[in-house]
Amino acid sequence: MKTLGLTICFLLSYVLPITSQVLVKGRVKSENDQDVIYASIRLLRPDSSFVQGTITDSIGNYCLRNVYSGDYLLSISSIGYISQWHVFTIENQDKKIPLFTLKKDNILLGEVEVKASSFIRQKDRVLIIPTEQQIKHTSTGYDLLYNLMIPGMHVDTQKGSVNTLFGETTLYIDGQKADYKEVRALRPKDIEKIEYFEMPTGKYAGDKTSVNYILKKKNTGGYVALDGMQTIGYLGGDYNANLKVTHKNTNYTLFAGHSMEHNGGVRTDKKRNFLLSKTGNKPYNPYR
Repeated sequence: MKTLGLTICFLLSYVLPITSQVLVKGRVKSENDQDVIYASIRLLRPDSSFVQGTITDSIGNYCLRNVYSGDYLLSISSIGYISQWHVFTIENQDKKIPLFTLKKDNILLGEVEVKASSFIRQKDRVLIIPTEQQIKHTSTGYDLLYNLMIPGMHVDTQKGSVNTLFGETTLYIDGQKADYKEVRALRPKDIEKIEYFEMPTGKYAGDKTSVNYILKKKNTGGYVALDGMQTIGYLGGDYNANLKVTHKNTNYTLFAGHSMEHNGGVRTDKKRNFLLSKTGNKPYNPYR
């Protein structure tokens, strides 16, 4: 029994340091020596898979808890600043990351007036209020999101896909998960503001990133929207109709659509080679 006890103690002393969990701490400041609050901090593995994340506090500090030893990437991002990356290794003790100094993401244009949307950084989200000009030149929810030009976000208005560096963005309308047709049928002039979650929490936890369209409140009203797509040279498709009626606190939405396709068929070519033998004129068939 004494030998067994010593063996167990030896194994524990060998295994525990390997599986120990440590703290990762650091601070983020701007180039003019101001604290960057609510910056998104993401801890990733070398293959860019997400481990955990947090945000900086009121004085720019951040702390990641219960991190195992190994190699990691640290991503630091904030609206209005250029994102930064840091590669580091964690051993069996707490890790303090060097101070990060973020540079402002400014583009200087001569004799050009640029009117940007109102980006309001909150604790767990970015609140975006579209301008009249951005709403005027859009016709769907995807178009408006594209015009907002949120840093790090790619919007494909044709395919209806929204992605960031960390994967696909989940879309919501007034807090309810929305599909492609619902977002496409949104009228930009009905959108009051947009919430962008770089580090989703609460009901959005589990998403890589989240976008929530907040609509203007209406007691009574409605509209009918029609749209269609056609591929030149083929019998295309995707024709849709959308009816929405609002009465007091209830919304009624009806979708109808039709799709068509025309495929030109599949062609398969096979090639067979015949070689002449050196000893005669009789053809050699390798498939014989």
